[in-house]
Amino acid sequence: MRHLGSIVLSLILAPAVYVLAGIGVVEAVGNASTAPHPDYLKVTLGILALGAAGLLYSLLVLSRLSPIGPVLAGLLYLTASVWALLSYHSLGKLLPDSVVGVHGAADAPLNGIALLLVVPLLLTILSPRRWRRYAQPPAPAAVAPAGSVGYPPPAAYNPSYPPPSGYQPTYPAPAPQSPLDATRPLYPPPMTPPVMAPTPTSPAPVSPPVGLPPRQPEPPVDPEAPTHKLGI
Repeated sequence: MRHLGSIVLSLILAPAVYVLAGIGVVEAVGNASTAPHPDYLKVTLGILALGAAGLLYSLLVLSRLSPIGPVLAGLLYLTASVWALLSYHSLGKLLPDSVVGVHGAADAPLNGIALLLVVPLLLTILSPRRWRRYAQPPAPAAVAPAGSVGYPPPAAYNPSYPPPSGYQPTYPAPAPQSPLDATRPLYPPPMTPPVMAPTPTSPAPVSPPVGLPPRQPEPPVDPEAPTHKLGI
């Protein structure tokens, strides 16, 4: 589709550039101050036509179109220019006498202008960027590691005050590592659960027999009573 679009666009722009260039040359040169009857209004129209032709021609040369279309337009210009140089009479029978009321506009580009336009169009086939679909290959997207959360890393802490002069941070020396003993197990033995001593329990209260009245407490004995002194 990209090459087909380039061909269609070139087949539209190439004839437009040819016609505008012919109108501009006829109007600007034929009515300039060197002409018997100068017409500066037509000269201005001729300059505008040449500018429009240059603008359309720049789309063929500078844009990132597929080179198939510009090369095809260049071959058409080359064929018409060589044909006009070798047999102008046979080619002149196929060209119209006037274009939009400008006589000789179809013949003017064949005086060397079309041949000059051929070279940049043919050289577009040597541009590598025209053969690529994109100007630059898309950069691969960075893939976050599995299990990571998509938050930015915390910024490094920078204290707002300078350290005192002569300050050198000290770091604890790493603990010496003992050599690996082949007879020593790599993992500690499993821990044995502690044995819990039985908790002493108090005897349950004895309830009185069912059906008997509860025992009444004896009255206190008065040592000063006469019966207590007599041993009763």
